[in-house]
Amino acid sequence: MQDERKLNVYQEGVKLCKNIYLVKYPVSEQYGLQSQIRQASSSIPLLISEGCGRETNADTKHFWVQARGSAKEVQTASK
Repeated sequence: MQDERKLNVYQEGVKLCKNIYLVKYPVSEQYGLQSQIRQASSSIPLLISEGCGRETNADTKHFWVQARGSAKEVQTASK
Protein backbone atom coordinates (compact mmCIF):
# COMPACT_ATOMS: atom_id res chain seq x y z
CA MET A 1 0.00 0.00 0.00
CA GLN A 2 1.11 3.53 -0.75
CA ASP A 3 0.53 6.82 1.02
CA GLU A 4 -1.50 8.75 -1.56
CA ARG A 5 -0.64 12.07 0.08
CA LYS A 6 2.91 11.69 -1.23
CA LEU A 7 1.78 11.30 -4.85
CA ASN A 8 1.86 14.43 -7.03
CA VAL A 9 -1.16 13.22 -8.99
CA TYR A 10 -3.18 12.98 -5.77
CA GLN A 11 -2.06 16.45 -4.63
CA GLU A 12 -2.96 17.94 -8.02
CA GLY A 13 -6.32 16.17 -7.95
CA VAL A 14 -7.12 17.74 -4.58
CA LYS A 15 -6.13 21.19 -5.89
CA LEU A 16 -8.27 20.73 -8.99
CA CYS A 17 -11.26 19.69 -6.91
CA LYS A 18 -10.91 22.71 -4.63
CA ASN A 19 -10.63 25.03 -7.62
CA ILE A 20 -13.68 23.50 -9.31
CA TYR A 21 -15.73 24.20 -6.19
CA LEU A 22 -14.71 27.88 -6.36
CA VAL A 23 -16.06 28.32 -9.90
CA LYS A 24 -19.31 30.26 -10.06
CA TYR A 25 -21.84 28.64 -12.37
CA PRO A 26 -25.11 30.12 -13.60
CA VAL A 27 -28.11 29.18 -11.45
CA SER A 28 -29.48 27.25 -14.42
CA GLU A 29 -26.50 24.86 -14.20
CA GLN A 30 -26.80 24.19 -10.46
CA TYR A 31 -28.20 20.69 -10.97
CA GLY A 32 -26.64 20.05 -14.35
CA LEU A 33 -23.10 20.84 -15.35
CA GLN A 34 -22.10 22.20 -11.94
CA SER A 35 -23.15 19.02 -10.17
CA GLN A 36 -21.54 16.76 -12.79
CA ILE A 37 -18.18 18.52 -12.88
CA ARG A 38 -17.98 18.73 -9.09
CA GLN A 39 -18.73 15.04 -8.74
CA ALA A 40 -16.14 14.09 -11.36
CA SER A 41 -13.46 16.34 -9.85
CA SER A 42 -13.97 14.97 -6.34
CA SER A 43 -13.78 11.43 -7.72
CA ILE A 44 -10.19 11.93 -8.89
CA PRO A 45 -8.43 12.09 -5.49
CA LEU A 46 -10.98 9.72 -3.92
CA LEU A 47 -10.28 7.00 -6.49
CA ILE A 48 -6.51 7.51 -6.23
CA SER A 49 -6.79 7.16 -2.48
CA GLU A 50 -8.93 4.05 -2.74
CA GLY A 51 -6.46 2.51 -5.17
CA CYS A 52 -3.61 3.17 -2.76
CA GLY A 53 -5.47 1.20 -0.11
CA ARG A 54 -5.71 -1.95 -2.21
CA GLU A 55 -3.52 -5.00 -1.71
CA THR A 56 -2.71 -5.92 -5.29
CA ASN A 57 -1.23 -3.92 -8.14
CA ALA A 58 -4.14 -4.96 -10.37
CA ASP A 59 -6.66 -3.54 -7.90
CA THR A 60 -4.63 -0.35 -7.52
CA LYS A 61 -4.40 0.07 -11.29
CA HIS A 62 -8.16 -0.44 -11.65
CA PHE A 63 -8.94 2.53 -9.41
CA TRP A 64 -6.23 4.69 -10.94
CA VAL A 65 -7.66 4.05 -14.41
CA GLN A 66 -11.07 5.10 -13.11
CA ALA A 67 -9.50 8.29 -11.68
CA ARG A 68 -8.06 9.03 -15.11
CA GLY A 69 -11.54 8.60 -16.57
CA SER A 70 -12.90 11.14 -14.08
CA ALA A 71 -10.12 13.54 -15.04
CA LYS A 72 -11.11 13.20 -18.71
CA GLU A 73 -14.72 13.87 -17.74
CA VAL A 74 -13.71 17.11 -15.99
CA GLN A 75 -11.60 18.07 -19.00
CA THR A 76 -14.51 17.54 -21.38
CA ALA A 77 -17.02 19.37 -19.19
CA SER A 78 -14.66 22.33 -18.82
CA LYS A 79 -14.49 23.03 -22.55
